[in-house]
Amino acid sequence: MSKKKVVMGVFIFLLLIYTFPIWFFGITERIGDLIESFEEEEEDEPRFEQYPVDYYYPTIITYTEMMSIIRNQLKNPRTKIPLDARYRSVNKERLRRFAWRHRPSPYVKDFFDCDDQAFEFVINYKKATGETAIGVVILQRSPGATHAMVFIVDEHKQVWLLDNDFMRLEPPNKIHRVEVVII
Repeated sequence: MSKKKVVMGVFIFLLLIYTFPIWFFGITERIGDLIESFEEEEEDEPRFEQYPVDYYYPTIITYTEMMSIIRNQLKNPRTKIPLDARYRSVNKERLRRFAWRHRPSPYVKDFFDCDDQAFEFVINYKKATGETAIGVVILQRSPGATHAMVFIVDEHKQVWLLDNDFMRLEPPNKIHRVEVVII
């Protein structure tokens, strides 16, 4: 055998001897954790935290009130599509907590973009909380450039917009030229 092979063999042997406790006990610890996880019988956690409606009593908003709120606060959008007879107002704090934890599906241009993410957020929020005064608005930023955002009506009947890109809640302003409202 050559001297180089002997030196390499000794090096590998020493490396194994010195690192054996580290990798062996690391593996056994992970196996032990895995066995413990099977032994513990825990209930499946829901995908979204179910918020108890104990301290928050939503304001009921009728169809007529909703049309008036949309017309006045969103500067009379071209198309308004409220689909229900009554709505339960949205608690802004609860929405902020939900938005912070919500992980939207990955953005894919022209396939799963801002409008799809907004609809996904609205559906998941309604399922988790039961608050229904939440919908989607389509804004026109410039000719030919549109963007979808989530909009809510809170207990004071104020409209707020939530952008999926930044998860920031803001009141509608002059920049937002709303074209379509779906709630």
